[in-house]
Amino acid sequence: MYSHKIEAEGLDESIKSILAHGKRAEAALKRIVSKGLRMPKIKEHTPVFSSVTKSGWKQKVKKYAAFGSVNIAGYYYNKNPFFVRIINTGRKPGNAPLKGGEVPEKLLAWVQTRIAPAASQLHGTAFAIARSIGRKGVAPRPFVSAAIEGMESKVQQLLNNGVEELANQLAAKKG
Repeated sequence: MYSHKIEAEGLDESIKSILAHGKRAEAALKRIVSKGLRMPKIKEHTPVFSSVTKSGWKQKVKKYAAFGSVNIAGYYYNKNPFFVRIINTGRKPGNAPLKGGEVPEKLLAWVQTRIAPAASQLHGTAFAIARSIGRKGVAPRPFVSAAIEGMESKVQQLLNNGVEELANQLAAKKG
């Protein structure tokens, strides 16, 4: 899976105090982190020609323990890692992406949606594209690292602010 992890940093005590308040506080913490992850930059950087890849970006929040401390992290991932990898890193020339002489279903679907040839020409068009990929490769269009670098500090700030705010709210209710 193509993913990137962003952690809440330097908030061990705040996170421990939040988690001590039970499941509802933990759910509120996950909502805050998830809200901080809703940054559109990664979708903006995804090349326009790949709507499957663009719509495949998701985020999730996980709690984990490491070296006696508890932390929370947000993950960006794409449901279509094959496409992300090929677009981001490219593909060297070599064997055509054919399986036993057959064109892969993903390539057929892509040809049908992007080129939309007549039904009688679908397999021939897809085969020609597969052969060209095998001969020439695919040039990389690195977009993941640029998108993440552009938003990581902002997401980090949102995570830290949200965690601190929730810890203060819970402390005020308790006190």
